[in-house]
Amino acid sequence: MALAVVTTFCTYVARELKDFRGEHKVLLESQRNQLKASIVSIFERAKGCDYITAMELDTLDRMADSYFALGGNHYMHALIRQANELEIRGEVPR
Repeated sequence: MALAVVTTFCTYVARELKDFRGEHKVLLESQRNQLKASIVSIFERAKGCDYITAMELDTLDRMADSYFALGGNHYMHALIRQANELEIRGEVPR
């Protein structure tokens, strides 16, 4: 009897863990996509103006760090490098 309860419980926990892992994977992918969209948006605005504000660059670099930590791809390295080569206007954030 006790073995059946333990087996049932373990099966339930395993199924819940599998569901959690799947949901977690989707959430990570969603966060990467949101970061990528924000990075590209800031970059496109800055590239169109031929300059980037100090705050935008700081924000862009921080988002890129998070994006890469979440397993983002290397396409963004070139974009970040280009953003960092743009003329910077405004005060540098502290």
